[in-house]
This record gives sequence, C-alpha cells and structure tokens, in this order.
Amino acid sequence: MASHTTPEQKRAWRKTNPTASARHQREYRERHPERAKQQQWRQDLRRYGLTPETFGDLLIAQSGLCACCEDQLLRPHVDHDHETKRVRGLLCNWCNLMVGHAREDPGRLAAGIRYLLGTPMRLDVVP
Repeated sequence: MASHTTPEQKRAWRKTNPTASARHQREYRERHPERAKQQQWRQDLRRYGLTPETFGDLLIAQSGLCACCEDQLLRPHVDHDHETKRVRGLLCNWCNLMVGHAREDPGRLAAGIRYLLGTPMRLDVVP
C-alpha cells in the first residue's frame, strides 16, 4: 500500500484485505519489535482516554504501587469500569486478573474472601 494514502483509505484496505493486513502487521512487529510495543502501549492508553503524560501522573500519584495490593508495579495494567469506561487506577497483573475473573463484582470478591477465611481444609475429599 502506498504511503500517501489517507487514514480512511488504509482502514478500507485493511477491512477488504484482512489476511494481507494481518501478515503486514506481523512482519512489521517482527522487524520493529520495540516500536511496535510502544505503538501498542499508546493505542492501549488511548482506549482508556489516557496520554503517556496522564499515565505517568497516575503512576506517580500511586507512588508506583498497585492501587489494590500496594505491591510495586512492574507492568502496570489500566483498571477501568467496563460500563462507564472510567479509569479506576493502575493494578499489578495479579490484581488485574483477580478483578477481571471476578467480573468486577464486589459481591463475588467478598464471597471469595469469606471462603478463604472460613473454609476448613477437607481431608475427606481426594483430588
């Protein structure tokens, strides 16, 4: 595809040529892995209405810690309400998975806590 095409033309080409588009994207990521990571990161931020600057501000406001467990953030995940799309904070991988697997349901998380705190070990059950 020519580099002088408009964004609308590029979108139309990708839509009508999904296999070639996927191959082109894969080849680009293989040739430019660091640039591709940066582009993906910026695209992810845009999805949540963040810029690299606002992301940095959020990271500083949380002192580089997970908003849930307060462990040091190595690879922060943007946590957001799936209904309102509002960003809640940055989470570590484990807390992000926990919230996601609980389907963002506080009742499900509370039930899990009750289970962990109140369930005696059952030796009569064989795995």
